[in-house]
Amino acid sequence: MKCAVLIDGGHLRHLVKKGGFEPTPDFIEEFAQEALLDTETALRVFYYDCRPYNGRQNRPISGEEIEYSLHSGWMDELGRRDLFAIRLGHLKFRGWVFRDDGDGEGDLTDDHFVPSFEQKGVDLQMALDIANLIAKNAVERIILVTGDTDLVPALDYIRQSAVSLVVANPPGWQLHDLLLSHADETRDVGWPSGGEGHVRRRSRTYSD
Repeated sequence: MKCAVLIDGGHLRHLVKKGGFEPTPDFIEEFAQEALLDTETALRVFYYDCRPYNGRQNRPISGEEIEYSLHSGWMDELGRRDLFAIRLGHLKFRGWVFRDDGDGEGDLTDDHFVPSFEQKGVDLQMALDIANLIAKNAVERIILVTGDTDLVPALDYIRQSAVSLVVANPPGWQLHDLLLSHADETRDVGWPSGGEGHVRRRSRTYSD
């Protein structure tokens, strides 16, 4: 069965780290393969994420300027893997959020706050790819890895087509009722255990 795997990268990376692993390109690629049954063939794996925020902001108490300058070369590496297509949104700085760690004594310092960032454009990219796959009759099944209920309108669109929808459930996560109610099937997908060289590589067979 021809399938497309759609992965919300921010969601997956959070769960991978929560599970005590590092979301390296190898790990993400292996996870995508773990999401497939032996009877399924991935025509493409769509990976949606944002590059790290780069810019200058002033700390909330001292006013000291801080520069964010993180690299994301691993995303470029992932995009060079067989079958992978990277779709990028962008991170927007939304301000500083009080970190409630139970220590309410003493004067407030910069350490009491953490930066708040918001992903922009990722949901739209996913919805457009879903519509494109269905319009082209490119796949028979979509395997979705996300925790975002904002995608429900796109999931409604899938359910109106002949394409079946599988919502994958990685370890450490419980799917929202809205996602459960819109899925034809849910699938528990464990973390990869084979290490490097475990990935079943295939040639590209589908083009935008």
